[in-house]
Amino acid sequence: MLDDAIGDLAEADLGVLDREWFARYARSVDELLARVDALTVDVAAEVQRRGHDRASGFFSTKCWVKHHAQVSEPEARGRSQVMRLFVLIPKWAAAAKSGEVGFGQTRLMARVAANPRVHIALAACVGLLLADAIVLPYDEFERRLRDVERSADQTGAETQASRMTRHVMPGCDGDATGRARLGEGGDRPGPPLPAVHRLGA
Repeated sequence: MLDDAIGDLAEADLGVLDREWFARYARSVDELLARVDALTVDVAAEVQRRGHDRASGFFSTKCWVKHHAQVSEPEARGRSQVMRLFVLIPKWAAAAKSGEVGFGQTRLMARVAANPRVHIALAACVGLLLADAIVLPYDEFERRLRDVERSADQTGAETQASRMTRHVMPGCDGDATGRARLGEGGDRPGPPLPAVHRLGA
């Protein structure tokens, strides 16, 4: 069936298509690309389910895909990220597999969703983001998604830093430099603790 679809598109005489039909043709090609990319992600998911042939020295799904599909490191990583996105947001997986949402939009969403600090924010607005990905130009969708990412990542980093500070010294809070200080109570503060760094910084 896939061969038939590609064959039909390849055999089309583009020169005889009017403006409207040519636009439909272009959209059909991109829908097919999105669906084919979703198939590569299904392959990656099956590789993971099978344990990515660890006995042969492939210690991750990404390594297996890179070797057997003969793709680049970034491409193998991208497929692994989309695989995790599909698990995290099943409705996005369904839209990608139907060709409703584009290849580029899905890859971008997967890169953003790879940051666990943004998961809560994404869950709160995933429906709107998916609708944006389907109907908006790529640049406009990227702008909106990056706005959500920046806000959520900053909030998540601050929450993570607060948790790390409390773990290092219960009863402490953080000052503007990111260092921990003793809570108020009449005690003299001791030496400043090292700055708490963002994960992945």
